[in-house]
Amino acid sequence: MSDTFRLQHLSPESDLVPRLAALHLQCLPHTLTSNRGVKTVEGLYRHLLSLNHDIYAAVQGVDVIGGVVVTKAGVPAGTSSLLLHRPLSWILALRRLGPMKFFQQLADLVSLRIRTRHLPPHDYIIALYVSEQSRRLGIATELLRQCAGAAASSHVTLGVDTAIDNVTALRLYRSNDFIERSRTRTSILLTRNAE
Repeated sequence: MSDTFRLQHLSPESDLVPRLAALHLQCLPHTLTSNRGVKTVEGLYRHLLSLNHDIYAAVQGVDVIGGVVVTKAGVPAGTSSLLLHRPLSWILALRRLGPMKFFQQLADLVSLRIRTRHLPPHDYIIALYVSEQSRRLGIATELLRQCAGAAASSHVTLGVDTAIDNVTALRLYRSNDFIERSRTRTSILLTRNAE
């Protein structure tokens, strides 16, 4: 790992959670989650952490420059709680994205979740991002290695999805032994087997 950044495993009380949530919105501005607002993302992160899922922040000095959010195999994600957290945020996302884009993303998300049910036991990366000014420094690769190592030590598969047109992400995943499992209209589901 580079000397210029470190990975920090977050707890629900971490003061990095709001900063990581803000970076999520900055790096992934067109997702349903981001369009529900920073307070919603922060609440979702704290909820996942309270259930013992993993969130890592890449930190450089005092700056949060990247992050990864992983739901762990065999640990409930509290899907109802995630959906019902800040329910008015769904209206905000609908306004920001417009009805067509909102419902396309929602349908794609549901389709992906149905497809993941057919995977063997797995950890699942629900968000991986690095600030624009910190890209090409190996941060995303290091975050991905952290997730792959945790999945391997638990003897489970590691899954992730990305947009079909996200060439950079696809290159990253494929260079780290992920293989395509299925596609929706706009996304690709990939997995990496436990070592």
